[in-house]
This record gives sequence, C-alpha cells and structure tokens, in this order.
Amino acid sequence: SDHADDHGEFVIDHLGWGEYMVCASKEEDGYADTVAALYAEATPPVVAIGPARVSQSVTLRLGPRAGMLDIQSVHDAITGKKIPAATVTIRRTERDAFKTTLAEPGLFLPAKAELRIEVRAPGYATWYYPGYTESSKATPVTVQPGETLRITVELQPVRRD
Repeated sequence: SDHADDHGEFVIDHLGWGEYMVCASKEEDGYADTVAALYAEATPPVVAIGPARVSQSVTLRLGPRAGMLDIQSVHDAITGKKIPAATVTIRRTERDAFKTTLAEPGLFLPAKAELRIEVRAPGYATWYYPGYTESSKATPVTVQPGETLRITVELQPVRRD
C-alpha cells in the first residue's frame, strides 16, 4: 500500500528491479511532497531492488510542517484589472531550490527557511516580495510551521514605446 498505518509504517510491494527515490507527503496535515527540493530537508533516499536485495527498509522524516502562501489577488497596478495568467516562483536562499507555479491561494511554503518570492506575468515587470520591481530591494521572508503569509500583488505594466 502507499498509505502509512497509525505508526507511520508502510509497505510498497510488487516493484520491478531498479532504483527508486523514496519521498513522502501528508498535504492534508500541512506537509508538502518531499519530491520537490524546495520542501525536502535532505536529499530523498534512493533504494535499489534486485535479486541480491529483494527488500529494503527506509526511514523518512517529514517536517517541519509547511507554512502557506495565500495570494489574495494579482492585479494591474494602474487599472486594477485582475491578471489571471500570473506565476509565482518561491526560492530558498540557502540552496538552489525553487518552485514555479500558478499564482493562486493556498501554496505551501517551507517553514523556517529564508525564501524569496517573485510574481511574473507577460507584459508586466517582475514583482519581488514585499512589493518591488527591483530585485535588489527584494526582502527574504521566513514563515513558521502552520503560518499563513497573505499577499496582494500589484504588477506594473511594462511600457511599450
């Protein structure tokens, strides 16, 4: 099965010979999928299954619980019009790990990590948290486990002369 029992133990069976990276998540309790380097606290373990090793035992550690990024709206700073096609990039500053996805409410943020947040949309200058168009003014942010960071993003149109 791919679901843990009450003690957090599980068995994955009927695998073909080969190497497998083992990752975990429990998103309903605020633990993001560790397959993404942004959320993993360590490199996920890789196990090899073959004639000499038909069974492997792995210990995974989830945590800390994630924070949340609640992007309340992304709109044009001049007209106020909603911008539907915006993307957000969340980067860890201490290592090369990032995730780019649609800018929407309810995105996991790795807790207790220094993060940089950028929002982009075609025809607009990149927005850097907490609200600048110059990357040099970007301010890293750190959230605690279970904390929600709510932001409203106003994108500046790029002038076309």
